[in-house]
Amino acid sequence: MRWAKLSNLLFSIQSISLKWKILIPFLLFAFIGTTVLVGLSFYEKRAIIEQREKEQALTLFRIFLSTINETERIAFSLANLIALDKEIGEYIVKHDKESLYELLLPRYQVLRSEHGIYQLHVHSQGAWSFLRVHSPLMPGERISYRTSVMEVQRTGISKSGLEWGLTGLSIRSVVPVWYGEDIIGSLEVGFPLDKRFLLKLKETWGVDFGLYQIKTQNELVFMASTSNKEETSILKHTHDTPEIIISPPELPHSLVLYGGLKDSEGNPIAVVEIIIDRTQIIKEIQRTRNKVIAVAIIGILVSSLLTHLVAIMIVKPIKEVVSEADQIAEGKKESLLKQRPMDEMGVLTNALNRLLSILLLRKNELERYAKLLERKVFDRTEDLIRSEEKYRTLVENLPLIVYRLLKDGTVEFVNSYFSEKLGYSIEEVVKDKQFWWRNICGSDPKEHAEILSCCWENALQMRKERKIRNKNGDELIFMDHIIPIKSNGEVHWIDGFMVDITELKALEAKLLEAEELRTLREISQRFAHEIRNPITAAGGFARRLYQGLPEDSPYKRAAEIILKEIERLESVVNILLMTIEPMEIEKEPIEIYQYTKELIEKLMEDESYKDKYVELHGDKEGLYVEADKVLLKQALEAILCHSLHHMPSKEKMDIHLKKTDHTIMIHITHPCTGISKQDVSEFFLPRVSPYKCAAAYPLPKARIVINKHGGKVWARLFESPTEISRTEIDQQKAIKRLELVLELPLTSQYKDMQTRV
Repeated sequence: MRWAKLSNLLFSIQSISLKWKILIPFLLFAFIGTTVLVGLSFYEKRAIIEQREKEQALTLFRIFLSTINETERIAFSLANLIALDKEIGEYIVKHDKESLYELLLPRYQVLRSEHGIYQLHVHSQGAWSFLRVHSPLMPGERISYRTSVMEVQRTGISKSGLEWGLTGLSIRSVVPVWYGEDIIGSLEVGFPLDKRFLLKLKETWGVDFGLYQIKTQNELVFMASTSNKEETSILKHTHDTPEIIISPPELPHSLVLYGGLKDSEGNPIAVVEIIIDRTQIIKEIQRTRNKVIAVAIIGILVSSLLTHLVAIMIVKPIKEVVSEADQIAEGKKESLLKQRPMDEMGVLTNALNRLLSILLLRKNELERYAKLLERKVFDRTEDLIRSEEKYRTLVENLPLIVYRLLKDGTVEFVNSYFSEKLGYSIEEVVKDKQFWWRNICGSDPKEHAEILSCCWENALQMRKERKIRNKNGDELIFMDHIIPIKSNGEVHWIDGFMVDITELKALEAKLLEAEELRTLREISQRFAHEIRNPITAAGGFARRLYQGLPEDSPYKRAAEIILKEIERLESVVNILLMTIEPMEIEKEPIEIYQYTKELIEKLMEDESYKDKYVELHGDKEGLYVEADKVLLKQALEAILCHSLHHMPSKEKMDIHLKKTDHTIMIHITHPCTGISKQDVSEFFLPRVSPYKCAAAYPLPKARIVINKHGGKVWARLFESPTEISRTEIDQQKAIKRLELVLELPLTSQYKDMQTRV
């Protein structure tokens, strides 16, 4: 029953007049289209306005940062200018605060009135507050928490930036104070970053500013503001980039920007708040919305009127034809229908007159044929689309350059791998007809003539090895295979693909180099064995001769010299054999800090090192290298042993572990004696060492072990300033410092983890 009622309702709806069938959809589409277009236009304009507001806010933020930087430069200039006075250093050395205060007070008063500085602070060596000119009664405490003061006094390099102090957050500049050639203190000039600073900016730019201290990442503490809003931040979490909030609930008629401020070390220190009034913009958006709605209503009304007129014009001739058709069906009209203009209604009238009898018979056949044809066309189109997608996917994903080149030099097609490999964009290649000849084929005219003759004239394929420089200037080697494409007996274009063989060429060169090194090692081993046999025989003979001569023999001294030199030759041959003997490396992950620490502890058990000290620095966990534990231990032990023997007594060796992107750097530095720059340049070459540990595993072998692990090792010598020896016997002398640097690759798992992070 319900289905019958629903069917009757649908039938009643379908039975309405044709005029309304035309009018209702057109009116509905007009309403929807107009509403959508007007709405999109309104929201797009509002988005543009908001984007401009954001750009204005970012510009104000950049101006704020520029103002801070300019203030830093002013503070730096004033501090350097004041520190040039040599009397400051003399008063610090003499601890004469009163004289220093009388000297600096007039300058401070002038600078405060003309430049607005607030803080003029003098520090003595060791980061002690010597004199606050702006507050002379404050006691002089140790300000080691001020990293800039400690750094300036340690390095002698001036520093400027935002920094906290007893008076709050300020723009500070700290410069060293020299007394002769020594740093005896530092001088600081500061501008407070407070409400007075913000009010000056508000007077200039007409917007409100606020400052918040970063307590934690999720907690901001109010410092100062030029607005009357609550002393709480709308921003709940700090970000590295400026955060812009348009019309927040707390300030519905404002735009608020929060931007981070950093100290001289690049660490977040505070957040600036910029509040821009957008009342006029909101009114403008409302006026625009009202105008858009009015235009939409007028458009819908005009569209309705025009649609109604068009519907009447369409329906009127149809009603006439229907009336005449009804007369024919009822038998009241036997003559042909009245001839009409040859529009759709005229065609309909002729069809009724000529084809009414066969229309029903042909209708079913045409429908079946149309469905079959549509299905075939659809299937064929789908096949073509799939084939094209497969071809394009294949060409784009192939690890080689695929291109099509016309005779005039125009590049008709090149895949994206070209841009990925060489750095040039597809637009750069396509728009320049000389690009391929200039950048790919080179400037040699013989190269152009060869391609024109072989491919374009003779229609022959061609293979060519090319050296091509990418956009950054790096040279790559490609194998270019060119295929001419003919149509009607004439070459219309050439297709080609280029394969990158740069790594293959490099591997070939490394293979040849490895083969040469293997041959040299075999020759060296053979020569070393041939030399060792006669030296061994001569050594045995020399020992017997030395032992057989009486103590009072005049030849005893000569035999001793011969014996020592032969033993030295034997040591050289043994070092050479140990250096060139083949080795097999079994790598495994090693935590380098703990590994080095255990090696140092075991090495320092030797009594000969009891008056020497070794200190290890660096990350204690998480640094892994892939290495052979035994070979790496022997190599490091030889290097450390050799360094310890060159180090004077009661001195300290520093070992620093530093991580780079793909390697671990081990820096070994210590004072040394009895070594020259010539010795350092030949540090890892074969030589006879007087030290037992180094002779057991020679330095050349240690260097080869490091290189076998894919690392590097080198030595440098530095001259340190003159220092006085700790003993009373030794005189004043210049101590040199030797630095050994080892570079070892990180494990692959650590690199992957670092990449993911």
